[in-house]
Amino acid sequence: EQSGTVRCDTSANRAGDNCALSAEGRGLCSADGLAVLECRMGVLVETAECLSCSQSGSQLVCQQ
Repeated sequence: EQSGTVRCDTSANRAGDNCALSAEGRGLCSADGLAVLECRMGVLVETAECLSCSQSGSQLVCQQ
C-alpha cells in the first residue's frame, strides 16, 4: 500500500489464483509464459496454451 493505493504483483500468478474484481475480463501471461490467464469472477482461469506468451502494453501475443 502506498499513498492510499494498493498495488498487486501479478507477475507470478497461476490458474486458480485470486484476482481483483477490477481486473475482470483482463488477460495476462502465466509466469512460465506458456499460457494466457484471464480474470473471471475473481479467479484466474487458463484460456489458452502457448508455445510462448508475451505482453506489450495491454496486448497479449500467444504463439501456438
